Amino acid sequence: MRESGVFHVVCRECRTESVVDRRADAETVAESHRSAVGHRVEFARVE
Repeated sequence: MRESGVFHVVCRECRTESVVDRRADAETVAESHRSAVGHRVEFARVE
């Protein structure tokens, strides 16, 4: 997965969503949400 671009981060349990412009930011957002509430969070690069 490329490091730059637009990434969509979504929680599959509470439907929280974010859009960020770097993979590292997507990973940080996903891990923060997982740690805070224990939900299943995924992210993908928007083509």
